[in-house]
Amino acid sequence: MRKVFAKDAKPGATLNTVFRVADKNRHTAKSGKVFLTMTLLDKSGRLDGRIFDNVDAAEAGFENGDYLLVSGKVALFHGKTQLVIEKLEKLDPGPMDEKEFTPPPAPEKPEKPERPERGNEPRSWKQTRQRLLNLLDDPAVSTGVEALLKHLERYIDERVEQRLSGGASSGERTERPTRPQRPARAEREEKKADSHKAEPHKSGLPKDLAFKPFSALAGPAPETPAESSPPTGERS
Repeated sequence: MRKVFAKDAKPGATLNTVFRVADKNRHTAKSGKVFLTMTLLDKSGRLDGRIFDNVDAAEAGFENGDYLLVSGKVALFHGKTQLVIEKLEKLDPGPMDEKEFTPPPAPEKPEKPERPERGNEPRSWKQTRQRLLNLLDDPAVSTGVEALLKHLERYIDERVEQRLSGGASSGERTERPTRPQRPARAEREEKKADSHKAEPHKSGLPKDLAFKPFSALAGPAPETPAESSPPTGERS
């Protein structure tokens, strides 16, 4: 018989192997059905075991620390692997090597450091507290801290009021009224009128000559010979 280790038990597999048992307990489900729970051990780790049939006989057949030859199917329950045991047999512990059935120690959870009582703080804590007290002795620092605290309190009060009222708090600024929009047609007419306005004087000529007709600049036309001769009746 090949040994199957606890860490290699996969959901859906059928096991027929030896474990050492621990933490045997009897439970009653909400439906009233009685079942056994236990922890199966070997050097690779731990595997939860369950017995749902012939509970009374199984419970009387072994104790914690016994070596059992178990047969059953591996299942997944609430995300955790467990072996549903269908058959079991108590074995003689004599030929068993206890090291082969002793799991590695469970990793210890880091303990949260306890806050020391007042007066028993480390030296660094005392120095930090004293530095803060020295800073607060400065009137400027004390005034700044006081202003910051008031600002935070006001901010928190506004947020609480806003949540309770379901809308804007009384301290929030109201929106500025929007400027009424002009009709699009009037705006187009105004732009059209602006486009027909005379542009500023840019010709480089004197301002009083810039827009005069060319005839005004050239002067009167010279008289022709026919126009300059005297009338026929006035000849001498």
